Amino acid sequence: LAPYTSDGYAMMVLDNGSTDKSEISEYTTHATDSNCYYGGALNLIFAAFLETDMDALVVFNNDVIIHGPNYVKTLYNKMNSEYYHMVSPCILQPEVDQCFWRTMHNWKSPAPRTVPWVDFMAPMFRRELVEAIGQYDNELIYGWGQDVYTGLICSDMGWKIGVLDTVPAIHLSSQTFKDGKSDLTLSEYGQKAMNGMQSYFDRIGRTGGLHHFRNLARNYTF
Repeated sequence: LAPYTSDGYAMMVLDNGSTDKSEISEYTTHATDSNCYYGGALNLIFAAFLETDMDALVVFNNDVIIHGPNYVKTLYNKMNSEYYHMVSPCILQPEVDQCFWRTMHNWKSPAPRTVPWVDFMAPMFRRELVEAIGQYDNELIYGWGQDVYTGLICSDMGWKIGVLDTVPAIHLSSQTFKDGKSDLTLSEYGQKAMNGMQSYFDRIGRTGGLHHFRNLARNYTF
């Protein structure tokens, strides 16, 4: 993405607790001393974004492959022309049939598809949505639940979320664990993430919404 910032965006690269300093990207702008996991990193990104006057934010996982030219510009233009509060590329995930969540599949739609929520591989947020969220709860530190919670907020506010089949991304899935860079095993991480998500939605009284939205995404067709 760095060669295309002339399209009108700035880059923030957060290194989330790398222990091997030789592997830190030359483009790194922010770094943590230890791994704060996806949820903690996302909160740091939100806080840094809200200190700027930018009107949109796109967040990429470290295991996503995209085609850089026109990528951010296309997401941004579609979000504004159709007035969505969040848009996402469709996701191609080699380990499964496109992606576990059928909402994220490529359905060959020429226009954005309105969906209840998007999986957080490479979402673009309108600033108003980031302001409404502020910070995600610490129970979601392991990165499960932010996506559905954001969908519930948008549903409550009457805001639209869309997936762009014309803008694909490849998600390699769990590369940090596969590369042996995490202090947790993949199964340990999944259990902690699931427990935190369930506990949080129970506490805020929205467990029904969690299950309903996940079922909508699991059984989606277009």
